Amino acid sequence: MSRHRDQPRPAPKGRGVNPVTEIETVPPDPRMVKLVYALFLLSLLFGPILFAALAIAYEQKRHAAPLIASHYRFQIRTAWLSMLFALVIVLPALVVIGAAAMGMASPNGLIITLCGTVIFAVLMWWIVRCGRGLMLANKEQAIPNPASWLFGG
Repeated sequence: MSRHRDQPRPAPKGRGVNPVTEIETVPPDPRMVKLVYALFLLSLLFGPILFAALAIAYEQKRHAAPLIASHYRFQIRTAWLSMLFALVIVLPALVVIGAAAMGMASPNGLIITLCGTVIFAVLMWWIVRCGRGLMLANKEQAIPNPASWLFGG
């Protein structure tokens, strides 16, 4: 018996069809959480990767089980908080360091040391947050407090 062209094909096992768009959907893959953490860490070397990782996290979070959704929420907050830190803390610190390097300002060594320490602290926050998330993802555990400003816990 042949099927009419306008009739949707039955979805393969483990998949479904979105009733609104009639587009086949794929269930979320728990390994994607680890991929997003890896992309977050890689974004320290190449910043724009962060936006791809953020897009993946937003898309995967919509259909994820609660355990996995806690990781995606944690990742999304990590990205937005890091952008907030960059605007409020790191960017002004880099301006001060740059002005001192170009001779446009002569801040004492304490200010430059403080700026460097703040930048280092934000980088460590990012690395520890991603590392903790990866560790919990490997143990198949949820982030206890994904809304945390620190390390989720």
